[in-house]
Amino acid sequence: IQTSKKIDITSINSLHLIQELKIKKNISMYYTDSPSITSPCILGVLHPVILLPQTTTKLSEKELELILMHELSHYKRKDCFFNYSIMIFLATHWFNPLIWKFRNKFHDFVEFSCDSFILKFLSQEEREIYSGLL
Repeated sequence: IQTSKKIDITSINSLHLIQELKIKKNISMYYTDSPSITSPCILGVLHPVILLPQTTTKLSEKELELILMHELSHYKRKDCFFNYSIMIFLATHWFNPLIWKFRNKFHDFVEFSCDSFILKFLSQEEREIYSGLL
């Protein structure tokens, strides 16, 4: 993956987010110009990295904070570990359409539950901004 600029997470007013989510690990965040990264994502279990596409450079600080909160909640809930586990299972059962259906439903569930989790921490104004980012 090509990266073009590392982002200092502390410059996004995210320390309270990290404290609220009780995250102890140092997670790096990068803007990337890779065509395969079309939306913000977190990768890695042992050394997680948040990747943002170049299109997110135009977002406000509050929007970046909300994106960061979303991705950090994926880390907190160990979604990367479960996604990798499903990929291993798919590698051995690639021929079973039920496994593929499960993977798709699981992905939708993870995103929905992550959004629900985040909404508990947001004010009404922040919720409106967050819904615009979805």
